Amino acid sequence: MTTANSIRLTQSEIDQLLTLNRRLAKLERYLLDEAKRLEPPLQKRLADPTDPMSDYEIEATLYYRLRENDPAFDEDDDNFLTIRRWISLEEIRKDTLFCDGEDWRESGMSGLNQLAQEPHCWLFHDLYSHSYGSYENNDDMKELSLQDCLRVGAIWVDIAVQQQAFLDIDSGEWEESG
Repeated sequence: MTTANSIRLTQSEIDQLLTLNRRLAKLERYLLDEAKRLEPPLQKRLADPTDPMSDYEIEATLYYRLRENDPAFDEDDDNFLTIRRWISLEEIRKDTLFCDGEDWRESGMSGLNQLAQEPHCWLFHDLYSHSYGSYENNDDMKELSLQDCLRVGAIWVDIAVQQQAFLDIDSGEWEESG
């Protein structure tokens, strides 16, 4: 992350980043609520010995999009600043990272007034502090500078449930995972 000493932000920009942090905290709560809503019927299916489903995953992918007034915005493009922020909602259920009450602020923000004083949610911290491009050689999963965070105008949220089952070819029977 870029240190506060090398960043010059106006009060308006700081206010905009605080709003982004609050919206991302709201998104965290939404993801937690969705995981809690989706899980019970899946758990019920896992407990049913006649149901071939042996496991499941609940995952969210976030796509951060440019503001429409950004100079780089193109009406014929997806306008993603950083994409494929993948989140396992099982982790949310375990109360890790998301909605955990922790303050994820970086220490290098000490010169940024209210931005340095307000607790940061995990998604905001993840956006400006983590780059996942090295795992897949994908620059689209990079961390954003605080200046680029100001360019976020919308977040496309994709939540998927993956149900897993194993069919043994020789016996024709469903297998349990694990």
